[in-house]
Amino acid sequence: MNTPPAHDDPEMSPPTRRLLKRRLELDLHGELATASLDQLRRNLGLTAVDTLGETPNTVLGERIERSLRYRSIVEMAMTFSHLGAQEWSLTIDAVPRTDIDRWQCLAEIACRVAGLRIVASHTPEPFVLDDHERQEIREEAARLVAQSQRGLDEILLSTPFKAFEADSKE
Repeated sequence: MNTPPAHDDPEMSPPTRRLLKRRLELDLHGELATASLDQLRRNLGLTAVDTLGETPNTVLGERIERSLRYRSIVEMAMTFSHLGAQEWSLTIDAVPRTDIDRWQCLAEIACRVAGLRIVASHTPEPFVLDDHERQEIREEAARLVAQSQRGLDEILLSTPFKAFEADSKE
């Protein structure tokens, strides 16, 4: 099988993308009509990236899940790709310690409903970060959190408080 294309979403800056690790790769086989692709995208909540065609190594859909607490941090990215003649791939990249069981279950069911057969499922061995990598991730996460907080502070400070203005005029 071909290798799925890299995740190059313009919304995801290189530091954000660096936090994600490959957690699941499904190798899929079968015919996929446009109607089935549309159904797969709907079932998985994928945003259309490209159209179905003969071109191999094409990303056809993506889903980006951000942290509920820190919206600038991407927790999970799901990508559906066309690799070649009747060859497809669905990958899930996530930050370490993210529970992807429900995403995996959803992905497997949606692919089968679309008429694709799962020929292989790859879940990488858990990886161990060395102290330097751990520190890099902490620093990047702290930077992203601080950046989000600064953006929130700017919004709050620039928002006029009409109710207070009305009260102060009296």
